[in-house]
Amino acid sequence: MATSQQSMFKCCICLDDFTEPVSTPCGHNFCQVCINNYWDSLDTIQCPLCKQTFNKRPLLSVNVLLRDLIGQKQTKTSPEETNQTHKTPDILCDVCAGEEKKVKAVKSCLLCEESFCSEHVKPHQDDEKLKSHEMLDPVSRLKDRLCKQHKAPLELVCHSDLTCVCVLCIKSNHKDHQCVPLKNRLGKKKAKVDRELSELRQQIKDRRKILSAVDESMELSQENTTTDIADVLEIFTHIKEAVQLSETRLVSAITLLHSKSESRNETIKDNVQEEISELEDRKDELDHLSQIKDDIRLLQSLHSLSEPPTTKNWSEISIYSDSAVASVRNGVSKLLLELHNRMQNETKKIVRKEVKRIQKYAVDVTLDSNTANDQLIVSSDGKQVRNGGLTQKVPDNPERFDILLGVLGKEGYSSGAFYFEVKVEGMTSWDIGVALETVDRKGLYQVGLDNGYVILTLRDGKNLKACDQNHVELDASKTIKKVGVFVDHEEGEVCFYDVGMKTHIYSFTGCKFPKKKLLPYLNTCTHTDGNNFPMVITPVK
Repeated sequence: MATSQQSMFKCCICLDDFTEPVSTPCGHNFCQVCINNYWDSLDTIQCPLCKQTFNKRPLLSVNVLLRDLIGQKQTKTSPEETNQTHKTPDILCDVCAGEEKKVKAVKSCLLCEESFCSEHVKPHQDDEKLKSHEMLDPVSRLKDRLCKQHKAPLELVCHSDLTCVCVLCIKSNHKDHQCVPLKNRLGKKKAKVDRELSELRQQIKDRRKILSAVDESMELSQENTTTDIADVLEIFTHIKEAVQLSETRLVSAITLLHSKSESRNETIKDNVQEEISELEDRKDELDHLSQIKDDIRLLQSLHSLSEPPTTKNWSEISIYSDSAVASVRNGVSKLLLELHNRMQNETKKIVRKEVKRIQKYAVDVTLDSNTANDQLIVSSDGKQVRNGGLTQKVPDNPERFDILLGVLGKEGYSSGAFYFEVKVEGMTSWDIGVALETVDRKGLYQVGLDNGYVILTLRDGKNLKACDQNHVELDASKTIKKVGVFVDHEEGEVCFYDVGMKTHIYSFTGCKFPKKKLLPYLNTCTHTDGNNFPMVITPVK
């Protein structure tokens, strides 16, 4: 009865307790994985037990009742099973298991359906008849390893029915079926499991690395954000202080000018008032003389008349002044100049930090001489290139530039970020940037990411341009001695820096990079008296 109850919980394919039991339309139960694997191996969909065929693969549902019964069975194990499972997982000798001293089994016999310790296994090693019995490493539930029909060891696997069979089964129920030794089948399955396990371990390891990289990136992003906010706050604090100081100075200057103007105007008023008094006295005196009718007396009075008062020519004196307006204008101009200079200084500080930050992404660039135009001479270490002015004898490789005086780096990058620096001191013309690995090496190029190039160009020491789809004219008043190039695939950025001056030159943003590698690209331009210096890949300090 117990055996019958146990068999109802077992899958006839794997001969083990059901895992997620499902029912077929014919009423039989199987493990969900087992029945699906079984059907995957056949051209027709049929039941492994009754062989009923189905037009299409049935939609299987989990047998909830059977699943719950299996769960209850597994939790309600006997004390002996619990003891063996949890306390003593070792298989004990069936011969001496009833004795006080329980000995660990070393072998199990399928025919005897018993396990033996090192002492009780000796008959199977010495007796000629017992020697023919198949011995296994200690296993539990030996009955499950015997064919229920023939009571013979399950030594084979039937590919047709995906079930374990004995040597007698292949002569009866499984006649003409494809059967292979269980060990062979198990070996292949185990190898497959080992491979999948190894792959899973590697996938888990790779994903843990990704998690670690993401965590590190998030931590770095938080640090950078905190630093950027602090930098911005510091800049605007300085700007506010400068504006406040300029405001105070300007207001003081205007107030002082007003005070001086008031004092000057008061002095003018006093002087004018004094002259008015003198002029009125003179006027009164002359009015009196004008009333005299006697000529002699008038003549005598005129002779004794005093000299007219001395007065200033007030038309030459500016009473209204625009000095305050001019001071405001001059003060504002001076303030703007100070703010401009301060902003430049603050920007330089930010760029210095920015360059220091992106230098962490520095890569070791080596130039690929196989891509260099035949006029270019690449150093043996791949760190320098110059235009020799003469055609070199080199193979006409498909990857070699034939017209463009360019050369590419050996290593390309299709994800993440990278940074490199190129010394161009002494040169008056050059191109520096990145190019797609698939860029056409033959003929002239059209710049732009669609055509494979994003570059910074200098011509004749005075024409500096950033070239993508459009050409952007840049300030070339300061000589660039070393160029830094930073590429961020995720952010879609290509940035150029003047490493010597620690200034930002130009950035292309919103770039949509194809899923191809970007390689460093250098172009020496034509060989002239002022352009025969080498371009040098320098270590990032």
